[in-house]
Amino acid sequence: MDQVLLDSFQENLALIHPDGKIYATNLAWKKFALENGADPSYSDIDRNYIELLEIADSFEEIAGIQAVLDGKLSMYESGYECPAPTEERWYLMRVVF
Repeated sequence: MDQVLLDSFQENLALIHPDGKIYATNLAWKKFALENGADPSYSDIDRNYIELLEIADSFEEIAGIQAVLDGKLSMYESGYECPAPTEERWYLMRVVF
């Protein structure tokens, strides 16, 4: 997918391969990482998103992603908590294949 198109979305976007590895993110995703203390050289590219969810004990989200990747669902949505030291945050995950 074209990076300019990805960057046109205000939502944080990450594209993952069926094996769970992130292969593209948009500017909003990168900006969020920087605003939350990531080093400017940091990148999620080639990190396994499913493994990151395992660390966070987000097993429902893992099952939803896997169901979409396996063709059992056409789309999966989940609201999940992602707290920060200074605020409570909730996110909407939408997975499509």
